[in-house]
Amino acid sequence: MKLIKRIVQVSVVLILVSSLIPASASLAAPGKGVTVRSVSLLDPNPTSAEVVRFLVNFSHPVIDVDLGDFGLTLTGEISGVQLVGISGTGKTRTVSVNTGLGNGTIRLDVIDNDTIESTGGVYFEHGFFGGQAYTIEKGPVVPVAALPDANPTSADSVDFVITFPGEVGSIGLSDFTPITTGTIRDVAVLDVQGSGDTYVISVSTGHGDGTISLAISENNKISDLNGNPFESAAFSADAYSVERPFPIVLDVLCLSTGITSAASVDFSVIFSRPVIDLDKDDFALAATGDLAGAAVTSLSGTGAEYTVGVHTGTGSGTIRLDVIDNDTIEDLNGNYFEEPFSGGEPCTIQRETIETIFHPGEYQDDPGSYVFEVVFSSPVDGFDGSDLLISGISDTAIVNVTGSGAVYQVEITGLSGDEQITIDLVPNTVQNEEGNVAQASSRTERIADLVAKSVLTPEESPANNGVSAIWILLIAVLVIIAVVMILTRRKK
Repeated sequence: MKLIKRIVQVSVVLILVSSLIPASASLAAPGKGVTVRSVSLLDPNPTSAEVVRFLVNFSHPVIDVDLGDFGLTLTGEISGVQLVGISGTGKTRTVSVNTGLGNGTIRLDVIDNDTIESTGGVYFEHGFFGGQAYTIEKGPVVPVAALPDANPTSADSVDFVITFPGEVGSIGLSDFTPITTGTIRDVAVLDVQGSGDTYVISVSTGHGDGTISLAISENNKISDLNGNPFESAAFSADAYSVERPFPIVLDVLCLSTGITSAASVDFSVIFSRPVIDLDKDDFALAATGDLAGAAVTSLSGTGAEYTVGVHTGTGSGTIRLDVIDNDTIEDLNGNYFEEPFSGGEPCTIQRETIETIFHPGEYQDDPGSYVFEVVFSSPVDGFDGSDLLISGISDTAIVNVTGSGAVYQVEITGLSGDEQITIDLVPNTVQNEEGNVAQASSRTERIADLVAKSVLTPEESPANNGVSAIWILLIAVLVIIAVVMILTRRKK
């Protein structure tokens, strides 16, 4: 009985002593620290939610727990993840995390930074890194593009404002590729400006009509601050409608009415819009028939209409004026002429051939000159010695031409009298006011023959010999008549 009574007394004492000890003192035994028993997930998993919650279970009721006591372990392409809230008391805490951007996993860790302690003053001494993780499935990280400029546009360049889901590293021109439709060409990325998550991409609009949008290049080097790349295939930008048509030739007209033999004609060239930097080298001539020597000689006009002067050369046929593409003609917006034009109206050139006649001349022994006459079927302009090709004479011989209109005298001096000369009219050099060309002609003379004719004496002249024979015959007839009369009288 005494033993039982002693046990009861001791128990009562212990109960009284324990009632005097603060309740918090029983939450952590001496020599044992606070630990994390688990970190579990409160929301569905996998998830695409912007915020997820973790439940943290401690071994003892704790105090002084804040966001600085937690860390995050990430995998995959996730970026921009943040701790955003904490709630709870006692042994549990609920920690909220913004899931940021991209795909991967997020795990909440409890770190030892000497702030968490139990209500009994025992500190959390060991980090916890074995909790559950959320799998984040948000799809690709896609930047957003805006078009700040007027649309449609005819400007030389347009801007695209690209906003990334988070800050990105360095960006260059090669990270973007313009996408065009229609007839647009010569488009390029001109400039990239910006910082953080927003950049302005400037793109030239080139030439032609169509649309221009922007893509992230397949081999781009864009990444977030954690080195996670962006998927180019998931990005698309709206398009600018660009109205920058090429200037074209609407028509080329011959301004000469009907058939002409004029030495020059004019063409009217009409463009679809005002153009600049037009010169004579932007034109070519297409001729038919036997026309030769045609050339563009003048250019006048401004805006969309120009007049082109053309020398018609020689011969007959048609002349068409073509506009060629040599990358100089452009409109006021810098759009280059791109379509050569060869469908214009030709001018018809019809000329009559001028007949050329060389009349034989005579040789004069002193001073050794040969003079002959050139007669054209109609008056010509500028006929001189350069229009004649004379062979068989020495270099010292001199050719002199006199006359006008249709009749000219040509004198060749410095001859020895032994030459055989050939005289040719150079083709297509002599013409009249209407542009009609003198027909080629040729004559050959043996000067020795001319010399022999010119030195005959009057007695040796065939003409004088003929006259003497007539007189002799007449005298003979008269003699015969006289003889007959005498004989007749004697018979009587």
